[in-house]
Amino acid sequence: MRKSRHNSVEQILVFDRIEDSIRWKRRFEWGGTIIPVSGPTYRPTPVAIGNVNRSVIYVTGSLGIVLALSFLAANIHFRNERVVKISSPVLNNVIAIGCILLYGSTFLLNETLQIHTSYSHVMISIQCQGTLIVGCIGLSLSFGALFVKTYRIHQIYTSAMKARAVRGGLGDGRLLFTLSIFVIIDLAFFIFWMTFDPMVLRSRTFAPTLDLEVPALEIWFVPTLRACSSKHVVPFLITLLVYKGALLLFGVFLAWSTRNVRISQLNDSKPNFDLI
Repeated sequence: MRKSRHNSVEQILVFDRIEDSIRWKRRFEWGGTIIPVSGPTYRPTPVAIGNVNRSVIYVTGSLGIVLALSFLAANIHFRNERVVKISSPVLNNVIAIGCILLYGSTFLLNETLQIHTSYSHVMISIQCQGTLIVGCIGLSLSFGALFVKTYRIHQIYTSAMKARAVRGGLGDGRLLFTLSIFVIIDLAFFIFWMTFDPMVLRSRTFAPTLDLEVPALEIWFVPTLRACSSKHVVPFLITLLVYKGALLLFGVFLAWSTRNVRISQLNDSKPNFDLI
């Protein structure tokens, strides 16, 4: 072992192969209080949502859930009032439940970023897609219920001569069955995704930064983001976006076609446009 100092090299240790030992040739002491390191040390540091951002998300999501619960409670309490009764209180309840699921999916996002690698592959896939599953079902229930309710109004006002037959054929039970088809499609889609191409945890690293407190130790912090991904994630996401986009476009069509309904309690065209 040699020591380099002031452009001069001195031998300080020698390995004796015969005796299989190390002996000093020259005693020395390290200058300063830090022992030089043999090379840089890289320490992964997890990337996570900051406490401030997490608090804002949780508070906003909680307020949304409380607001949706308030509407749900008011709709159940005043379900026999004429104004509420004419606006399909059963479907209004489904809309509120869908909104609760949408707001609740924001809480699952933080859990997705804290998945442990020790979990089984099935558990990792379920937790990775938990936010998407709950969010998609919430979207199907909230917007789906709103759109099927508008569809009934559309059918009544575009079939004025057979309005009674339309009302009988598009009762709440029939519309709820249609909503259940949307939810079944969502569940079937995610079951197929998790079976055919399950999600896994993958780590992505960013540019390391030097620990400036003790630069001589050459400790580099490497930001590491653990994210859920799969081999065919892009085609699956495109399929999901096309499906949900078609649902929203159908809502645009219904909102436009019912914009001239004169009964204000039944005319949801402007709220539909705002929501979409």
